[in-house]
Amino acid sequence: MAPAAPRACRSTPYLAGLSGYCFGPADWDIDAFGGSIITDWYALPSRPDERIKLSVFVLDRELRSDAVRVIVYVQKRQDGLFVDAGIDTELSDRLEELILTRARELRATVENGAE
Repeated sequence: MAPAAPRACRSTPYLAGLSGYCFGPADWDIDAFGGSIITDWYALPSRPDERIKLSVFVLDRELRSDAVRVIVYVQKRQDGLFVDAGIDTELSDRLEELILTRARELRATVENGAE
């Protein structure tokens, strides 16, 4: 379970980012005041020779497509060491959309008075 955001950053997109779309180890660098979430490197068990690191930035409180920016850094194992392999823009885009979708769900729940 992700930690609760301090009162300084209770924006819906930020809370959506914390609510489950940042996967992997619980060792995250969370800046609630700046609206950023950065994960540690994480390798899926099905892909041990590749690992990813997420940087999630909430740029606005509004639920617009440009309010959330996700960068997925990729490293691949070569000769026993992980080396940078670029950014996975497709996964970045999918995670941005998932966070915004979750934020819209959270907003609708709050607006309807349900918990």
